Amino acid sequence: MNIKELTDLANSGDIKAIYSLGKYYLNIEKELDNAIKWFTTGAKKCSEKCMHMLASTIASKSVMLRKQSESPNYFDIISMLDNALYWDNKAAESGSEDKDTHNTICSEIGISYYFLSIDPKTDADHSMLYLEIAISYLKPLYSILFSTESIFYLGCSLHDYSLFGKTSSKDTELAFRILKNCVDDYFNELPSMATVSYCVGMMYAEGRGCHKNFNRALHYFQQAHNAGYDCSKVLNRFEKNLFGGYNFI
Repeated sequence: MNIKELTDLANSGDIKAIYSLGKYYLNIEKELDNAIKWFTTGAKKCSEKCMHMLASTIASKSVMLRKQSESPNYFDIISMLDNALYWDNKAAESGSEDKDTHNTICSEIGISYYFLSIDPKTDADHSMLYLEIAISYLKPLYSILFSTESIFYLGCSLHDYSLFGKTSSKDTELAFRILKNCVDDYFNELPSMATVSYCVGMMYAEGRGCHKNFNRALHYFQQAHNAGYDCSKVLNRFEKNLFGGYNFI
């Protein structure tokens, strides 16, 4: 059957043809918008397979927009993901679950809210609100170690939220553990690691989420500085003590 015949059959309402056409545009033509169009048609006709593929394809498009766009519109991305979550839940209500797709959608919603929270145009009240929402989506993924990226942005969200004085001591400790692990193990794989290294250094210097350790703080500040984050002012606050270690003044 050629594509015209398949399209005619899909336009007549044939569910198998609708699903096949969505798969064709997704896998052969690599046209996500057309795939979403046909999977939406099938989902509205109560096809569980189309519901799953619709949710998965929207999630894939949101990842692409976040990572490939110079200035992603996170409100639009979140709106798309809310639609994906709706169809994912509809499929689950029918007794068909796809946990990987569900977790991807939740991860992308959480990450998008985190980026909204650090947007220069976002005021403090909205930043705090967006961080709360980001944490609510990302924290459940930590228990299943869903992905390095989702864990990283959970750490960033918890850290930034702690600066508002809102997190519990356990959450602040979790933020410290996550960010330190990311700096130590994924420095060349994750974004903004110089900034994160500075944050870990400051947490050591202040004893926020960890015991104060000025020697360790100095290590992370120097690492951040060497990676391009200007730490000259904070580095000047270190002085050697009588025991060969450092004080932070």
